[in-house]
Amino acid sequence: MSQFHRQKNYSSTSNRQQTSSSNNKSQSNAPHNHQHHHRYISPLEKLDKLNNKYIRKKVDQNNKYKTLYENGECSKFEPSSSTFTQFYINRETSIDVLNDLIDYAYCIQNYSIDTEGQLQPPPAPSEPALLQIQFMHEKDPSIIILIELFHLPPTYSSKFNKIKQLCEIILSSNNMITCWGHPKVELKQLTRFHLFTDDDINRITPKNTQDDFKKWFNQTHTKSIHRKDALNDKYSLQSAIFLTFNEWIDKHMTLGDWGCGLDLSLNTYLSSDNMQNEKEIRALMTTYACNDCLAVAKLYQMMESFKSSKVKLENHTLTALDHEQMETSLRLEPLSSNHNDTVAVHVLHERYTVENIMEVDEPKVDIVSPVHEQRNNILDELEDISDHELPRLLEHPVLPREEIEPTTSTNELQLSSTTHGIASRSKLTKTQRNNLKKRANRYK
Repeated sequence: MSQFHRQKNYSSTSNRQQTSSSNNKSQSNAPHNHQHHHRYISPLEKLDKLNNKYIRKKVDQNNKYKTLYENGECSKFEPSSSTFTQFYINRETSIDVLNDLIDYAYCIQNYSIDTEGQLQPPPAPSEPALLQIQFMHEKDPSIIILIELFHLPPTYSSKFNKIKQLCEIILSSNNMITCWGHPKVELKQLTRFHLFTDDDINRITPKNTQDDFKKWFNQTHTKSIHRKDALNDKYSLQSAIFLTFNEWIDKHMTLGDWGCGLDLSLNTYLSSDNMQNEKEIRALMTTYACNDCLAVAKLYQMMESFKSSKVKLENHTLTALDHEQMETSLRLEPLSSNHNDTVAVHVLHERYTVENIMEVDEPKVDIVSPVHEQRNNILDELEDISDHELPRLLEHPVLPREEIEPTTSTNELQLSSTTHGIASRSKLTKTQRNNLKKRANRYK
């Protein structure tokens, strides 16, 4: 073999060895690089990172409610599954289900709605991704539909027209739509999905439960140190549920991936590295979405029931005062010149409260304080709560008047007014006022 051929053969062999060595090195590094760039991050881990980045203060607040729940200081808002039925509305929903919902919608006039948005890179606003609608029935279990706006069928399809028909029936003239906030504002941001129009929205009877709750709370807890009197002060849904029912509604999923496709029949979870985790996060988000509607409906129904009972009390107060059987039921404060012509009736089961677990963007947020013993605020700022102070935060839940367990006679409770037991005598005659004084002296 010539020297040229030997050199060429050596060069070729050397190149092959270098190439092989390079390939082996690349392959040995491949798993490490793959692991570095594609480490699996669970959906909950992603959510926690987003929450800590964008809504850290609300995370802290939610965790304080959670701590109260874990310490047995409050309950958790967990409606029984027997009280409602939930349906996903998307391209996989059957025509039969849509037809049944349309038929049922013709029988319902009251609805509770909410929306969830898909987080976008700041400063872009969130994109509407989910519309929750609860069919509110007085006796039957509720129906909640979750319309997945990113997963609707084509607009030209018969299925899309069925979904549109359902929405138009819900937004029919004279139907009442309640929402935590203004229903029309919530709905108008969704018109681009062509399920309803501005004209449809304008036909409804809107009910802003957030504003109504503020009025109700301020009127029924007139001496609470936690009243929100400023025009722009608002209660969050979480604080309202806590104040009224002593329940914690978990807001952990606020920044969830609401466009992911909650319905497992959409199969959007199949491409994940961990399908079980993806299924679990979808179940948690579904519960969250339903609870938001159910919470608004619960507050609305409580306030409506309260109004009804208040009317009955006002209609029967004078008759009740003239009944001899009522004499032993009255517990009157000693009358004096500084009572401003009013009779105070004690309120049962009132709770000492603090100001420290409301929203940080809600100044002067209050939980109910007793009528006859006004406490100073324990803490002024949300962030100042320490772990050792949590166990002494609460004592008893603030319940709507109808849910208070009577420890005295029923007749006595009927005389309690809607403003923490301050029963006005301005409508009583002089004779009736004198009779009250005589009866009070009789039982001293």
